[in-house]
Amino acid sequence: GTPGTPGLPGTNGIDGKPGKKGDTGSPGGPGSPGPQGGSELYIKWGSKDCLNGEVNLFIGHIVVSNNLKDVDGDYICLPNEHNQYPTRIQNAKLDLEDVNDANRKNIPCAACVVRDRSIVHTF
Repeated sequence: GTPGTPGLPGTNGIDGKPGKKGDTGSPGGPGSPGPQGGSELYIKWGSKDCLNGEVNLFIGHIVVSNNLKDVDGDYICLPNEHNQYPTRIQNAKLDLEDVNDANRKNIPCAACVVRDRSIVHTF
């Protein structure tokens, strides 16, 4: 006889076993820039406190050099914790002297660290 008409599609069979792991793909392109890292240190003159969110490395007081070889007479924020002796004895080689206000009190300073931000240095 003559062949009949095609039948209806059958149901799907059982899933097969997973195949072997494929080869490693090629590397992707460069990613977008990440956040800026790092940190900056600055001295806050006249205050013991750093701004909110900043790390206070130490609290100190302002001193100035009286050394004749030190023409600049730069101010320094000297940590209080290392200043247990009279200034002239402790800093004999540097010849540092406390900077006082009108009431003869030491003027405070703080060493502060800013993280993940830029700061402007003034000289």
